Amino acid sequence: MEISINPRARFHDGTPLPPAMVAFTFHKFMTEGVPQFRLVYKGTTVKAIAPLTVRIELAKPGKEDMLSLFSLPIMPEKFWKNHKLSDPLSTPPLASGPYRITQWKMGQYIVYSRVKNYWAANLPVNRGRFNLDTIRYDYYLDDNVAFEAFKAGAFDLRLENDAKNWATRYIGKNFDNHYIIKERAEKRVGAGHTLAGL
Repeated sequence: MEISINPRARFHDGTPLPPAMVAFTFHKFMTEGVPQFRLVYKGTTVKAIAPLTVRIELAKPGKEDMLSLFSLPIMPEKFWKNHKLSDPLSTPPLASGPYRITQWKMGQYIVYSRVKNYWAANLPVNRGRFNLDTIRYDYYLDDNVAFEAFKAGAFDLRLENDAKNWATRYIGKNFDNHYIIKERAEKRVGAGHTLAGL
């Protein structure tokens, strides 16, 4: 399969996203990624064949494997040639998506800020997406601490999949005054299984 890269594609520093970076990314995952990746893509080749074209030849053609390959972030060689995938990072990696990492504290939180001049913002596939200027993820190692932080208003969304918790813990002042809205979203995931969300 041959894939054309959008000529407007850019990393956050403004440098183009050439086909060689696609091949570099694949090679990086094959040599340093998880063993399952190497197992699935053994014998697959990814080559830059023109200034904006990449050729991918799967050893075992399959739609799922191809779609999974398309989900990989393209990694710039100038950043990753001196970093291993397994090494902890002290600075955010250069990327090309709609958000960039602007703040973080290892093991506690990460903040993503919208890239104002994101090269793909006006593509039809992105209409109505990436509307938040800032997204913050806080990490909690203890679910009880996370739940208390949620009840206090420290974060906006919590998904609950324990029926007992749903029935007994989601009570109190912030629920009574509708500061926190408790909603049940049903989705069948198999015979007799229902997911509930807040």
